[in-house]
Amino acid sequence: MTPLRVGCLLLPIGLALGWGILYWMFIWQGGLDFHNPASARDWIRVCARGREDVYCKAAHRVMKDVQEPVVFLHPNAGDREITAALRSWKGGMPTQKELDAVARANLLRGRALRSGTMSSLDGQARRVVCPLPDKPAACRVGYVEVWRRNQPQTSEDGAVYATVGSGRGLNFFLPPDGLR
Repeated sequence: MTPLRVGCLLLPIGLALGWGILYWMFIWQGGLDFHNPASARDWIRVCARGREDVYCKAAHRVMKDVQEPVVFLHPNAGDREITAALRSWKGGMPTQKELDAVARANLLRGRALRSGTMSSLDGQARRVVCPLPDKPAACRVGYVEVWRRNQPQTSEDGAVYATVGSGRGLNFFLPPDGLR
């Protein structure tokens, strides 16, 4: 094979690879696809990078005023599915106020879930059962079943729990107070 033919073959491959790298660096936001942060605060910050994740963006806004550790309840779904569920709940795109209310309802004060009553950032008392008798790795907050996604490293780190659909209301969110 002559050098000219090799060059003709490599040029399109190089261009495609170059465009792919540019896309990855500047357009696509990796978010949680490549990271598993130890703290809920870092998880929310990384999650909020996603272009379509309006829930994480709302949680990020809410967390700007919060100093203590929190437990973050995050749906076990992708950005588009989460946004679609929120749109379905409100019959259109929720307002920023409504999104922030959902985020506050799904952020609980504390480092990790424990059985008893825990308070969400919107002031609601949430009944927590942890662990579940038939599923030792899972907990229940209200009617939503959750399982831990991260392992906090320090006492200032909060935990992240993935929610499993419940078949009620928002399906995998706890409802905000006054915005059902």
